[in-house]
Amino acid sequence: MSSLTRIQDWLPSYGAQRGFSPSDTMMAVYDWVGSQTPDPEYFELHSNSVKCLPASMSVVEVDRQTLYMAECDVPPLSVMKLIIKQLNSEDSVNYLTAVQPP
Repeated sequence: MSSLTRIQDWLPSYGAQRGFSPSDTMMAVYDWVGSQTPDPEYFELHSNSVKCLPASMSVVEVDRQTLYMAECDVPPLSVMKLIIKQLNSEDSVNYLTAVQPP
């Protein structure tokens, strides 16, 4: 049986809960929360003790906490840094090869 880190998020109109692998970072939580509602376009996640949870933070640090969404005018810097890092990583590049018809 695998252990899961439980996170509950309070979205603008409802609460949602889901489990994450202990190896996940908060980027997975940002992706999940962002997929639950189209608005707001840009947001930060907060806990009772941390104003803005960095995307690179381990989900284990917020296990069994309720997170809150706060609207932003631009994407949070920690999320942008992680996205840029992933785009610059060779591991994240998938090359497609064209197949020539016979």
